Amino acid sequence: MPAAAPPTPIAGVAALLALARAALPTGLAVLLAFAAADLWQMLDPISVLPASGRLEAAIVGAQLDRARTIPADTDVVTIGDSAGLINIDPGALRAGLDGASVEGLNTVGFAGPHGHARMLNDFLARGGRPQRLLVAMRNLSPPSGASARQVERLFVSPRALPPPRLLPRIRARLQGGAETLLYLPLPGAWGDYYGGVEQYDAFLRERHGFVHDPVPARATPFPVVPPFGLNDTFRAELPELAAAIAALGADRVRLVLMPENDAWDAETTAAGHAAALRELHTALGLDAARQLDGLPIRLGPESFASFGHLNAAGRAQLTAALAAALRRDRARYPWPIADLQG
Repeated sequence: MPAAAPPTPIAGVAALLALARAALPTGLAVLLAFAAADLWQMLDPISVLPASGRLEAAIVGAQLDRARTIPADTDVVTIGDSAGLINIDPGALRAGLDGASVEGLNTVGFAGPHGHARMLNDFLARGGRPQRLLVAMRNLSPPSGASARQVERLFVSPRALPPPRLLPRIRARLQGGAETLLYLPLPGAWGDYYGGVEQYDAFLRERHGFVHDPVPARATPFPVVPPFGLNDTFRAELPELAAAIAALGADRVRLVLMPENDAWDAETTAAGHAAALRELHTALGLDAARQLDGLPIRLGPESFASFGHLNAAGRAQLTAALAAALRRDRARYPWPIADLQG
């Protein structure tokens, strides 16, 4: 039997052309999907967020909407970062205040005072006049940078732009284009616990603007004491929040600084907490004499779900202390408060 003739250059070209023809439909489909997602980006930018930003977008988008819809006469409203979003149990606080209404408008740390002010201003624009506004956050300010800029864009349109690099951008856009057709959970433990954006949004609304941190607790505490204090970017935004507080009336506002992990150096934690209280009272135009008393500065490692977020046990302990502090505060400065600006 004669040996097969070696392939000729023409045969090789033909094979490549055949392969290209076979791959053409797939390539065109990918390009079409990218073009459609690119158009979707212009019409509805939330759908193109990378996984790392979809959680922030879900929080900010839902809370911006709630700031415009919760009852204007809510008794207790909170603003601030994710520690206030997660560390307070609204049902227990309501019960501890004899049925007073409680709503949370906290978002994320990278929102900064600018974002907290935006939440408050949107609520005040509807005639909001809570008996107590709680500025609930940690006495640590997050660093500025790309994450802060992305979250700032969320407050402009509750949306953010896709990542600048080509491949993550393509992936994010294709993911966004498919999100209305496919089930896409939130990243990591958040997706395991809540599911997708719609399920998370429903949970947040059902719980009056508060959620849980589902991230598994660390087996060991973080090895270093965090750098307590406020950075320059955070400080530069404080006048904006102070103006929003003044529009409401500083007599209605109380600071609630979240407890830190007792595994860290107690002296450093207490000093950072006291320094933050002094600085924030001054910068926000608040009366330090009206500071809530009896709130824990530290809790044990067993009370934390993650770096700055409490688990169910820690949340119960903090909320009970907060309810007791607000009852004492209410007895000293009775509700309802006369609106001196009206």
